Amino acid sequence: MRLPSGEVARETAPLPPSVLAHRSKPAPLPPSVFPHRFKAAPLPPGYALHKSLIESVPESDFELINLDVMNVVTTVTGACHNIEGLRERIARLPEFDMARLERLPTLAYALAFTHSRFIGAATPVGPVTGLATKVAHYRDLFVHGIEALQQRDLMPENAMKEFVGGKGYKVSAVETVAAAHMLRQLPPAVFALTGVTAEEIKLGTSLAGELTEELGRRELVPTAVTVVTRERQAVYTLVIRGYDQARRAVSFLRWDEGDSDEFAPSLYAGRARRPDQSDREPVIAVVPVTPSAPSSPSTPVVPALDPRSPGMDPFRS
Repeated sequence: MRLPSGEVARETAPLPPSVLAHRSKPAPLPPSVFPHRFKAAPLPPGYALHKSLIESVPESDFELINLDVMNVVTTVTGACHNIEGLRERIARLPEFDMARLERLPTLAYALAFTHSRFIGAATPVGPVTGLATKVAHYRDLFVHGIEALQQRDLMPENAMKEFVGGKGYKVSAVETVAAAHMLRQLPPAVFALTGVTAEEIKLGTSLAGELTEELGRRELVPTAVTVVTRERQAVYTLVIRGYDQARRAVSFLRWDEGDSDEFAPSLYAGRARRPDQSDREPVIAVVPVTPSAPSSPSTPVVPALDPRSPGMDPFRS
């Protein structure tokens, strides 16, 4: 083979498959490239691991959920890695339940799991109004087709005696399917007089089935919300109380250093708290003083008269 420049191209032998396979698979990087990678295996799902413990928490012990749940999850999981270096010292503390500390990371994952289930159960399943409007359209289309046949005496007058006018989503779906079934039973020549097509019957019945399923799922939502609400509150209670115990242990061990919040920060950090009695300025009670009326003497005060003053001598005129 000659190139445009006149040079002869060299025929290169194809590479063997072993070389091509080696090129397509790069060698794995050594572990030192990622020094921040944790050596421990990923934590197992906490919900399945502590399911019996979660179910054993009585509702009377539930903690009030007054914090952002996902903020609690991220704070607790981060603190668990920080506390890892104090684990041996914490284990030597008298009367400290190490089981609470050991299951705290997996319970945090369980809290994230139950919180996501709670949000999914509490969120409306889907739009029903738009779907019901479409079903009502096909229901009226099928009914009008049947009424056209009744006017021609091609269908009994009592064919739709059980219909109640499509009042309600469930009734509309049922009547759509029932009317479609009547139209399917007609001979082709009679069916052509209704003005309804086979494609419309197929689409109308499909939408009626979707509406029925949607309504069924919505009826189950309250029950699902109740179940997942209890699960979430139980896990939240276990996480909050376990983390409180961990923070107390860290605070004891790092009391002299005063840096316990760097290991296990407070879940309430940054929140506006209610002012304490000691934070308030002293209130000085001001008692209004009503001025008293001047006292009037009981007897008139007569000024003293000097007897030597003129006109005071009775023997002088």
